[in-house]
Amino acid sequence: MLLATGCSDDSAGGDAYGGDSPGQQTTASDAASPKGSEAPPTPSPSDAAGKAFDGRTTDPCSVVTREALAPFAAQPSQPPPLPNGKMPPPRPAVMFSPGTTIQMCRIQVQLRQGSAADVRVSLGDKKADSTTGRPTGEPRNVAGYAIEATSQAAGSCIRSIVDRDGLMTIVDVATQPSVDGCPLADVVAETAAKRASEGQLKTARHPANSLAHLRACDLVDVPLLESAVPGINTNQYADAPGYACSYGDPRTTAVLVVLRLTAKPVIMDKGERRDDIAGRNTGIAPGDEKSDVLPTPHCRLSTEGPDFQGSHAEQVQIVVMSKQAKPEDLCASGEKLAQKIWPQLWKP
Repeated sequence: MLLATGCSDDSAGGDAYGGDSPGQQTTASDAASPKGSEAPPTPSPSDAAGKAFDGRTTDPCSVVTREALAPFAAQPSQPPPLPNGKMPPPRPAVMFSPGTTIQMCRIQVQLRQGSAADVRVSLGDKKADSTTGRPTGEPRNVAGYAIEATSQAAGSCIRSIVDRDGLMTIVDVATQPSVDGCPLADVVAETAAKRASEGQLKTARHPANSLAHLRACDLVDVPLLESAVPGINTNQYADAPGYACSYGDPRTTAVLVVLRLTAKPVIMDKGERRDDIAGRNTGIAPGDEKSDVLPTPHCRLSTEGPDFQGSHAEQVQIVVMSKQAKPEDLCASGEKLAQKIWPQLWKP
């Protein structure tokens, strides 16, 4: 099981894609067509999944367009005057920005009824047999993809798009104040499936030394891991497509390596210090079971690399956790791993 750790990226962000919708356009009427008028056939194993979403080469923000989201969005709002008295441009009701991984797009939508929706689309995020919540009902076939509905708490709705490789692209909608976000999640998922089947997804172009070209599990030296982290079971591991790798059991002892994005400027955690490890400026943040980040003794090490679309930076995190160890000892273990992993990053 992969663990969700580290600081969440809750920055408001900017519209990294400018004023135009990313990718080619689809019409709002097509994307927001009413459901239930025609019951789609239940997908069979042969046709349930279409062409795989490739999180390494696909621009995740090209899966949906502003036109598809227009039926849900409020009118652009006017921010207050600037200190010099001039009026800034209207703030769009739909804003695209990077998420917390290169494979993720974050879309913020100001809804007509006054709530705000935070939409996160993660390409090829999980295997279809992993846990994202309990599926409700039969999957629907849209353009050759199986779209699964997942039951969630109030104000949250998840749709999973299963491709032919058994990977799920996750559409996660959270609303505040809480309203039903499932109609919006349906439109995003269906638009993504249609655009993928029609070849309308944009290709992401990353620098040669970007994390997009690395796999987290390839960075881990297993013999070193076994010697640096006492008690870890390296036979138990999980690999989220490219960007995250975990070893061990989070209930006892585990290590997580994550290739991610972080908003700029980078904000240090409480108790975090900076040090030089293998020539890289490294954040070292110990925490105990009272931590808000992870409720078990742990240490998180992080280092930042090149800018990503101006608003973010590429970042690698190593998280070492164990119920049987002190945070300072876990930091020492993490430093040994960083000495091996950091030199593999962002090579010229």
